[in-house]
Amino acid sequence: VLRAADGQPAQTLEVGIDPALLNWERSWLAHPTPARLAIESFTDASRRERQLVVVPLDGAAPFVVPMAREDSAVVAAPQFGTDFVAFATRPRRSSDRPRLHVLKLDDRSGALAGGQKLRRLDVPGQCDGLFAHGELLIASGSQGLLVLGSTETPR
Repeated sequence: VLRAADGQPAQTLEVGIDPALLNWERSWLAHPTPARLAIESFTDASRRERQLVVVPLDGAAPFVVPMAREDSAVVAAPQFGTDFVAFATRPRRSSDRPRLHVLKLDDRSGALAGGQKLRRLDVPGQCDGLFAHGELLIASGSQGLLVLGSTETPR
């Protein structure tokens, strides 16, 4: 990670093989850098295991979230809250459903109800992205949207 002011390294870390930045891209429009970078990569050259690398740009320590065997690619645009990260993974087999992972940033424990780390998503079709709108999380699929929120969310 390079400093914009002078191009000098601000952080140096290993991110794995074939990394892909999931939550920011260059643009000719005003497009500020997020507070944390979310990078998907393979753990090694065998390309069998994936991981999500989260790099805070405020100098906090980066962390790695290994993906389970049944997870394939991480869906674009993980969403960060003040104390959590939410991201979806596509399944390895087409007969399975995508999974939503919600983890606390401080200790990577589950941030879903009951301390759960993940739940399966009934998103219609292939899951293509995650978006936040206020207190709601929206999973977009090739055939529609799935809107998720707390039962306490005002309408």
